[in-house]
Amino acid sequence: MPVLLVLISAVIAVGSGQAQILTAPNPRLTLGISSGTSGIEIEVPLTLTPAKDGEVGKIQAEITFPSEIMSFLKVSQYLAVDQDVKIEAKVQNDEVVQNDEIVQSKELKENEPPRSRLEITLESPTKPLPAGILTTLVFQFAEEVEPQIIGLGLSARMWAFPDLSQEITAVETYEGRISIQEPDVFFGCFFYMH
Repeated sequence: MPVLLVLISAVIAVGSGQAQILTAPNPRLTLGISSGTSGIEIEVPLTLTPAKDGEVGKIQAEITFPSEIMSFLKVSQYLAVDQDVKIEAKVQNDEVVQNDEIVQSKELKENEPPRSRLEITLESPTKPLPAGILTTLVFQFAEEVEPQIIGLGLSARMWAFPDLSQEITAVETYEGRISIQEPDVFFGCFFYMH
């Protein structure tokens, strides 16, 4: 079953014969929307919309996800081929996030599912990070998960290009969402199936 990946975040406007990439007042990092059924891999895009008056050279993002329902597998590089971008990703499995606080797994309250933290760093020392999809995050749903909509938390810090020591103070983030759907069910007539 194909994975449905829905996100259009780098909008191209055509005006006066030239294509222009739209920008935002502040740099914006967006975690995409995806869907699938239990047991399968899904991809969630991570997208950058640059500010109109500055370029981004480094991003540190933290994504929280429910660790009982899904697990992080890998990061797929989605940048332009000529980009010399270093991407690092690691999951903090020994710590989980509950009500926006980091706690140990054994300290979780009842009826509150644990959320793992995925830390991602993208750094480009030679060119600014491009607008559009920077990378896709590959997750896998657990087997036999009930249909539901899951929120993915996102926080981020960004640094300017070319001076990677200059942190950008006004950064916007948009959290992601994943829909776990019922698997397709095949109904057939018993008399025609044998």
